[in-house]
Order: sequence, then C-alpha cells, then structure tokens
Amino acid sequence: MPVAKPPDIFDGFPPRIRDLLTKASEALPILRQSCRNILDRTEDAASSASDVSEVIMQDQALMAKVIKMANSPAYHTVSTVATPTHAVTIIGFDVIRSIVIAAQLVEQAEERGGSASDLKHLLARALLAATEALELGEAIGYRQGENLFTSAMLYSLGDLILAHYLPDIYQQLEHARSNDPARVPALEKELLGQPLYRLAVTIAKQWHMPQAIIQLMETKPTLSGKPLTAPGEQLEGLVSCANELGHCLLNPPTPSTQSTFRDLMKKIPTSFNLSPKTVETLTVRAFEKACQFADAVKIEKDFFVPDRGWAPPDTDSPHHNLFKGIWKVAGAVEADESREDNVDREGPPPPTPLASSTAAASQAMLAFLQDFTLKALGTSDPNLILNLATEGLFSAAKFERVVLTLISPASGMLEPRVSYGDQVQTLLPLFRCRVKDHHLLTTSLKGGEPVKVESLRAEMNAGRVPPEFIYQWGEGPCLLGPLYAKSRSVGVIVVDRGITGQPITQADFATFVMVLAQVNANLTRLASH
Repeated sequence: MPVAKPPDIFDGFPPRIRDLLTKASEALPILRQSCRNILDRTEDAASSASDVSEVIMQDQALMAKVIKMANSPAYHTVSTVATPTHAVTIIGFDVIRSIVIAAQLVEQAEERGGSASDLKHLLARALLAATEALELGEAIGYRQGENLFTSAMLYSLGDLILAHYLPDIYQQLEHARSNDPARVPALEKELLGQPLYRLAVTIAKQWHMPQAIIQLMETKPTLSGKPLTAPGEQLEGLVSCANELGHCLLNPPTPSTQSTFRDLMKKIPTSFNLSPKTVETLTVRAFEKACQFADAVKIEKDFFVPDRGWAPPDTDSPHHNLFKGIWKVAGAVEADESREDNVDREGPPPPTPLASSTAAASQAMLAFLQDFTLKALGTSDPNLILNLATEGLFSAAKFERVVLTLISPASGMLEPRVSYGDQVQTLLPLFRCRVKDHHLLTTSLKGGEPVKVESLRAEMNAGRVPPEFIYQWGEGPCLLGPLYAKSRSVGVIVVDRGITGQPITQADFATFVMVLAQVNANLTRLASH
C-alpha cells in the first residue's frame, strides 16, 4: 500500500507565490543570520538581556538603533542608557523582536527602491497598531505573556510581505479594502490562490515566530463589541481593534473606512470598559510613541499624519480633538480652525506646509544620530564628543543658534567654548557666569535634565537672566541641556531658533534630549575609565 505523501505547505499557491515562499530563506532580510539569532534568543525562555545584547553588539547599526530607542522619551528613563544590555532590559524582548524586523524590512526596501514608500506606510500602520495595543492593554491591566507588541505589529505580516515583494498585488488588495471590503476574500483567492492569512502564517513559521502569534494570524479575530474579560479574548480584541484602527487612521477617509472607524470608536470602550475620552487619549499617546519608535528604524513622521479629510477644520466632527492631538504629536501643521482670519487678508492665504517637507531633515537627523552614536562609542576624546554633538545640533537638527559652555575649574566660571549660528560669536560674553551665581544656566546645570524655557523675559523678571542678555540675545524660547560625567557637572548646551523665530516643537525637544543623553552617557563612560 503506497504511503500518503505529506501535504506541501505551499499547496494552493500559484507559481509566482510558491517561488517567493520557496526562496524566502535567501530573499527575506529578517532571516539573515544575526536577525535569526535575535528571534531565536528572544523566543527562548532561558535567554537573558545579555544573551540578546551579544547578538546586537555584532551589528553596529542595530546597536545604535536599540540604544537610541531606549533613550527616547517613550521609556522615560531616569538615567542615560549607554549599553545594549541596559537597552534590552528597558525595551524588552517583545519590542526588540519587532524593531529588528521593521529595521531590516526598511533597510532592504531602500536597497530595492521600488516598494519603499508602500512598505514604510504599512510599517507605520503596524507600529501604530503595536503601540495602540500596548496603551489599551496597559489601561485594562493586560499582563498575559510578552508578545502583545509583536502580535499587533506582525498581524499584518501578509501585507508587509506583499508590499515588499509583490507590490502590484498589495496595491490591488489595499484599494479593495478601502473601497469595497466585501470583495477582498474573493480577490485574495484570485490573486494568491489562498487567503492572505495563509501566506502570513507560512512566512511566520519560516521566521520561527512565537506560536501564539501564528495562532492569531490563523484565527483572524474581530472585535465583537461585547465586554472582554478572559486574557485570550483580550489579546485577540487588542490585536484586532488596534490593526483596524491603524488601517483607518492612516488611510484616506473613504466611506468604508469612515464607517469602520465610527464602529470601532463605539466598540472599543464597551469591549474594554473604558470611556470614549480615555480611548481618544490613549490613541494620541499611541501615535506619539509610534513616532518615537519609527525614528529608530528610519520611518519619517509624515507617514503618521492622517489625511485632513478625517476632520476638516470647519466641521463639528465628534472626534475633532482626537485628530487635532494626533496631528500635533505627529509634527504636522495644525489645521486653521477659523477661516475668518484668511478672509480679510490681502491676497491668497499662505500655503500650509506639508509634513512631508520635513522628510529630508528627518533623514539628516537620523543619519547624524546613528553616525554620532557609533563615533562617540569609538572615541576616548571627550572634546570630540562635544564637538560632534554641537555641530550636529546645528547642521542636522537645524537649530539656528548653538552654544556650548563648560565649567572652568580654575576660575569657577561657566565659559562659552563652541558656538554655531549667525553672529553668535559676538554674543558669547553673555554666556559667561559664575557657577555660584543665581543664573538660568547654573539653574539648568543643577537641575540635571534638559528643559525648554518658553520666555527669557520671564526668567529676567525672576532674576535668573540679566537684562542685557535678552536685549542682545532675544526673548524667544530655547532649550538648555546640562552636561555631566558621572556625578560631576561639566557644562550646559543652549540651542534655539532665534534667527527666524520658528517654533521649537515637541519633536525638536525629543531630538535634543536624545543627543544630550548620548553625550552624557559617553562622558560618564570616559570618566568611569
């Protein structure tokens, strides 16, 4: 009697898809050896943070991303994170696993060129889904397992693969989801020979992803709107609603996506026993955290800006405040809520700057941060570290005036040492003061954390800035960052945009904090040696 042939895992897929799956081990970037090792170690219950960091240290670019992420505002670290082991401990295996996948997909997409934009759009949605699931999960006290972030992010793995290798098929399915969702199952069968989830499951198995994530892909859960109390139900509900919400908010508001969004905003509060206001607040926070994570994997912020059609400024949208909050944290220009201001203006209203106009600046800043991290870790010269940081804040972060002051032990004075910006050199005497003085710079020095000063005139009225300072330097906002090596104060960096008067955004402050964290971590490292 002949022995039955075991089923082929690629059965049912057309030749084009079978070819992709068959060559996955060579083609898919995540299966490079270092990435495979990270996936294996993060899945091994016996692995420690040091085990995972050993692999990360073999990839300098990845090490820079991980350390940068650990120092981001998303983690509110009290002390600077300077080593991969410390970073892995803070971030956790769940997020590390997902960020490795995202970073590798973006890296290879940029090498291939054609599908980079689609892939980044999808990864932005996936990162948003992951942070939304985390925020909702924390709010309801979900603590089961460590795969919530990865589960939510990789729930759209099938789309990520299509966008990367078969963008024409991805585009057809994406258009159908937004305009005719009822047609999607038949279209998947027509284009793929099988439902898309089977493609995702097949790749997930080849990538040795956790079994719990594979089961979610196979189950394809949806949010029913009924209260969810069991951990398994909560996991399915969190992953499902977070992905649907990400799809809605980061796609144009077609009638179908608008209907889905309204339905979600009714179901989520009921399913997780949260108020509608809380859900909106958590969603804005999820956008903010997703933007911070995306910066580490080279996804520009403009991929996180919802279409303005979701909440036009001249309408009474029930979720207008939600979108206003999202646009703010995503760094987009806020919509003008009063058209009357534009009516009386001579000539046409000025054009609204697009979020995409910041893409080049974001890329320059990211390149600087990665280069700075690696150079700083490889040097024993503190002056080089300080010079790299101040030059980068000027040229890459686009602060218009940068002044580095250092403490002179011999004189007990803060002395300006390095500066960038138009005519700043002539103003440097303003930054000379005694460490014992009641001065804004010394207050920052003792505070220990970077701060944003909104009004120098207010500081003058409080006696912390002499009048001649604001008369010559100006009154506008500035950022101050204290420098230290271990417990010893070193100096203060001051930056602003006092030439053009452009505002200092939350993203600017986050960038400043990250640079200061890297500087202080390396100064402390050198002092310890």
